[in-house]
Amino acid sequence: MQKVAIVKIHDIQTAIKNGFELIDGYDVKNREKVLIKPNLCHVSSPETGRTTDVRIVKAVIDCLLQRAKPTIYVVESDTYTRTTEKVFKKLRYVELETNKVRLVNLTKCPDTIDDWDHLISIAKN
Repeated sequence: MQKVAIVKIHDIQTAIKNGFELIDGYDVKNREKVLIKPNLCHVSSPETGRTTDVRIVKAVIDCLLQRAKPTIYVVESDTYTRTTEKVFKKLRYVELETNKVRLVNLTKCPDTIDDWDHLISIAKN
């Protein structure tokens, strides 16, 4: 069953933690594959309301990594107006990449979305 949490943000870390609590936690285990799909449809700052703030995605990643050691993929596809690499760089998503967090352009690597264990979709602000 899919679950959705909508929380008002005053403090990002607290809001994300509260969101996980509203959906009774997130049962992620070691070595599972988690896809995070932010909304990065445009190369615009999050203040415009057109893209997901990287701080929100980072808070979700931090919560997941506190519970277990999954492999996390932040995924996006190219559009006709911009490349995924450009938006990852411009919106500072490249700062999230570690040995446990990978940034993936689905236009170039569509197989990444095969066999995932969890999908987290994060809307715009």
